[in-house]
Amino acid sequence: MPAKHRGSQLLIVVALLAILGLLFLLYQQVTALRQARSQVAEEQTLLDQARTRLQVLKQLKNRAPELEGQKATLRMRLPADPGEDALISELQSYADLAGMRFLLIRFGERRPGDGYVEMPMTIAFEGRYHQLLDLLVHLQESDRAIRIDELKVSQGQKALPELVVTIGASAFYSSK
Repeated sequence: MPAKHRGSQLLIVVALLAILGLLFLLYQQVTALRQARSQVAEEQTLLDQARTRLQVLKQLKNRAPELEGQKATLRMRLPADPGEDALISELQSYADLAGMRFLLIRFGERRPGDGYVEMPMTIAFEGRYHQLLDLLVHLQESDRAIRIDELKVSQGQKALPELVVTIGASAFYSSK
């Protein structure tokens, strides 16, 4: 009987080892499956991002003629040199057209960009509110690229409704 008992014990040990081996293999497969699903999710995210980028690029391609037109328009608004004298004359002309007094202009340190140079400036005018609106329209429709960064309004010398308007702006010219 001891030999029969030993055979049964050996069979049980072999069966347990086989079950443990199968559990280990099952664990390995589950782990590999999780990793594969994680990789699929990452790849799906990357694919979605690529599709979104492709859509944006297609939209830009469709807008290319419009953007090229805007680029050409902007290039025409960038003179070849700073032209401070011409800019001052232009600003004085806009002030006259709007009925405002041109008080001062102060140029800041120039900042080079990609194909252009930014010329910061502080300009001040005096006049009434509706004149300020006219002046802003003239600046917007200027032949030269001018960006208004800041606008401060304070009481004028003759009190209200006279206003002193200080504008932080930048004019641009081509660096090529």
